[in-house]
Amino acid sequence: MEGLIFLSSFGEYLRQTRESKGLTLNQTAMYSGISAAQLSRIENGKRGIPKPPTIKALAEALKVNYEDLMEKAGYIDSPDKLDDNNENDGEMYFFEKDKWSPEEIDEARAFIEARRQMKKKKNK
Repeated sequence: MEGLIFLSSFGEYLRQTRESKGLTLNQTAMYSGISAAQLSRIENGKRGIPKPPTIKALAEALKVNYEDLMEKAGYIDSPDKLDDNNENDGEMYFFEKDKWSPEEIDEARAFIEARRQMKKKKNK
């Protein structure tokens, strides 16, 4: 397994992605609208997994796929593992859902539904 890097946390993955893009912490903060201090705390594991709107801003700043970043953050499992027959299976992928605003919950649900639709189209 030479050449493989094991990343034990979302923060480590985020840092590796940022560095692979040649971006500094301050540049990423500026492009994402997230403070450099908050970004540093995420990367160093001193802050939990960010909420979907923050992940979306980071995905745009790093020019990476939002869905992939959501998967790396642990909000969703790979789309192949979602069960299309269970309307509420996406609920299990919410972390600390009770601490989210109604808008954040709606955005996460919309994201999961969009992934389901993509999978259905792929399987046709």
